[in-house]
Amino acid sequence: MALSGWTMRAVKGVSAEDFDVWSPASGDDRSRWFAVTPAGVLQGLELVTGERFFEARLPFSSERVEGTTGSTVMVKASPSGRSVAVAQRYGLEGAVFDVESGKVVCSLLRDGDNEEHCSFPFVFLDDRRLLHSIAWNALCVTDLQTGQRLTPEREVKLDYFYADLWLSPGGTRVASAGWVWHPVGLVGAFELAPWLGGAVDEPTVHLAVESEPWDLPVCWLDDDEYATFAWWGKAGPWKLFRCRAGEAAVEVREESAGRELVLRRDEVLSLGKVSTAMGRAQLEKRWEGALDLLAWHPGAQEALLLDGGALHLAARPRPATDDLDVRRLAQATLGDASAEARSVLADALEQRGIGGAEVDHLRSLRPHDHRRCHVIEDLAAAPG
Repeated sequence: MALSGWTMRAVKGVSAEDFDVWSPASGDDRSRWFAVTPAGVLQGLELVTGERFFEARLPFSSERVEGTTGSTVMVKASPSGRSVAVAQRYGLEGAVFDVESGKVVCSLLRDGDNEEHCSFPFVFLDDRRLLHSIAWNALCVTDLQTGQRLTPEREVKLDYFYADLWLSPGGTRVASAGWVWHPVGLVGAFELAPWLGGAVDEPTVHLAVESEPWDLPVCWLDDDEYATFAWWGKAGPWKLFRCRAGEAAVEVREESAGRELVLRRDEVLSLGKVSTAMGRAQLEKRWEGALDLLAWHPGAQEALLLDGGALHLAARPRPATDDLDVRRLAQATLGDASAEARSVLADALEQRGIGGAEVDHLRSLRPHDHRRCHVIEDLAAAPG
């Protein structure tokens, strides 16, 4: 099935009303997701085959906090999918599960100062380390294997309410869409190395964008720049910004804000009831449509789409290419699951000066590995 330039595939054994929250389960290209039921059960689901690979009841309440809207919990998986962290979005408690054993390996707790006004801040730095909130203005990094705190235990003086956190692609910086009194939202970012190395007592947050609301979506464009939304005034329009650490933010244009901003290789997608695709380099608008995209899977390069009450997996083909030979080679490779065919395609890309993650992905699939390969599909579907 195709719709507005997106390709769709069916979801098996899952109804939209069964789950309130969706999050990708790992960075690989299988369409594996974590989802939370209204009754507070965390499940791991393979949406193409219908397999359920994980289930655990949350060790805290998932009931809605009075005066809040949206999802009641937050879910994030580690890069390999070996661990998954869950927390009350506007509460105090959270937990980290080992996916293989189903056991809680770390409990999370932050203090109770205005927690109903900002999402619980946490993000995996890698498979072993979790960055998370312990107070409204304080973060720490925990080693999940040992339970040891890896950051300085010193007095915190930062006058900033942390909210959701995003790690840059190279793992060097973290962005936060928090706020300060009286109140006003402030999106900013900080470098990890000085803090983790003990050179500073607390993260040095370079604040970039001021906004009337907070808990705004953020997307890293590379290790230095990120994009976000903001607005001022009761009827003020949403505006899209490009931000760089230590520099003034640049307003790109007025834009319909989505619930989430995500990176799709050479594009930034704004997910919402009206979704937008923008060029990564200049954030120019490439496409806009009334697709209700709920969440994004960076490994599978697919969005979860709600259409007429039913769930689908939606993929956006890569932009046009004038390289007919590569496109034909990719089309032929679609019907050949051998590692040799994928290696030939990888060689063809490298001969044309194309390398990086796409070539690495082609070479990483083992012989007789029949997992979906989004690189081949994108190259085969690209218009000339």
